[in-house]
Amino acid sequence: MRAPSLTRHRANAEALMIDTCTVRRIVGSTEDPTTGAPVDTYEDVYQGKAKRQSEAQYEVTPDIGEAVFTVQRYLAHFPVGAFLPNVGDVIEWTACPEDPLRAGTKDRIVGRFNKSLATAMRVYVEQVVP
Repeated sequence: MRAPSLTRHRANAEALMIDTCTVRRIVGSTEDPTTGAPVDTYEDVYQGKAKRQSEAQYEVTPDIGEAVFTVQRYLAHFPVGAFLPNVGDVIEWTACPEDPLRAGTKDRIVGRFNKSLATAMRVYVEQVVP
């Protein structure tokens, strides 16, 4: 039996999900007719409200061989039970009223995060830079 306060906390968490997004999953690939290169094909697995939060207030700069790059990790929040996320799913932010420059950006799900008594479904994401 769900505690009445959990229902209230989930409603409060969803009220803060003021952004909208589409989550897409790779389901196959086709060949580009011009270049012959493989092109991923996607299906939409979720469209709706969400929010993006900073997971840490700093970047990580791993040094792998001679490659040095910066990773900034975020959390994306969705309503509990909205869909089953997979690592590799791509989130395209379609509207972000308080941060309009983020609309059109994409994040890739890199890890699931779940717990008992969750007020939101959270996933770890990294921004996809074209």
